[in-house]
Amino acid sequence: FTGIACPSTTTCYAVGSNNTTGTGVILATKDSGATWTSQAVPSVTISVNAVACPSATTCYAVGRGVILATTNSGATWTSQSVPSGTGGFTGIACPSTATCYTAGNGSSGAEILATTNFGTTWSSQPMPSGTSPLYSISCPSTSTCYAVGQEFSGSSYVGVVILATTNSGATWTSQSPPNRTYALFGVACPSTTTCYAVGQGTGAVGGLILTNAPSPGPPGCSSTRVGSANFPGGYWLATANGAVYSCGDAPFYGSLVTLGITPSKPIVGIAATPDNKGYWLVASDGGVFAFGDAAFYGSMGGKPLNKPVVGMAATPQGGYYEVASDGGIFSFGTPFHGSTGCLSLNQPIAGMEVSTDTTTVGTGTACGFTTPQARGGYQFVASDGGVFSFGNAVFAGSLGGQGITDVVGIAGS
Repeated sequence: FTGIACPSTTTCYAVGSNNTTGTGVILATKDSGATWTSQAVPSVTISVNAVACPSATTCYAVGRGVILATTNSGATWTSQSVPSGTGGFTGIACPSTATCYTAGNGSSGAEILATTNFGTTWSSQPMPSGTSPLYSISCPSTSTCYAVGQEFSGSSYVGVVILATTNSGATWTSQSPPNRTYALFGVACPSTTTCYAVGQGTGAVGGLILTNAPSPGPPGCSSTRVGSANFPGGYWLATANGAVYSCGDAPFYGSLVTLGITPSKPIVGIAATPDNKGYWLVASDGGVFAFGDAAFYGSMGGKPLNKPVVGMAATPQGGYYEVASDGGIFSFGTPFHGSTGCLSLNQPIAGMEVSTDTTTVGTGTACGFTTPQARGGYQFVASDGGVFSFGNAVFAGSLGGQGITDVVGIAGS
């Protein structure tokens, strides 16, 4: 047996492997250990190395290239889909029933997978180069985790690994262990600022226990009930340098920061795909960057603009628009319904909203638009609250001419 989790004082799950059959083993007790019973595991399971139970009925177990889950107290365990090339997982931590992180060693070194949707999808997270393998992971919150292991160069030992994230795995940073630390095999973090790690020291140090207050990493979303089983939901936040922060149960699909890309112009907007399995970032020069299942339909990057792009909006069909501060609209994979190019604006355009009605067409014409009209529409809002509707988007009034100059966006009801 290599792992155990006890969601209550009477219920525990122990995991390991059967040396005779070479299959994974999960035992469970529901009576404080008076009796232990074997639970059925999928036949593909070679070994089970670790288990985590965020509730009395929900548990996740990991092993060699496999992640198992149960939501009915172990009556059934099912295999979950993992990215290709994954290796052996030796640690798992689940700060909520929806969010888990598993650590181990993949085909290219250290590997951490994460899920924020109850294991429906597991995605690989970016690792510092040269890190391998990882042995244990602990997550005191859905956004903060610490993982420990060793680092090798080929077959040569390099040193101890302590990785930390405070932004749901958008970035993992290396932390420095004390001198004479040879290996760390386990870590437990009762809070985001306090951790304990155990392992092996060098020379006469022998067994080792560390209590290193973790150093702060990149900021993450504050812990709330958003994304919990009782209150689902989430969203993404984007910064000017292309960092993306996942809040609640919004999965992280990557960012310019994790790819090591510096945009030539600052990022000014983010838009989610219709199925919320991806997103686009847009820069002020019109450059578009796609993540997850977001398709790239083109961009204004590298093309001359009269005014900078101030935002973007996705359509229900999967395309997107870029809008400039003069109301210039650039459509990619979606119909063009007109712009404010023929109008003199009192204040610059600050944002746009796409019509949710994809079945009807507009009845009027707008600057730069040629008939016949297509289904759909959109609205612009200027910083003075002036609203401009195109296609089938409804005009319900505006704040234009009332002395307001700080409107920053529009959202439909």
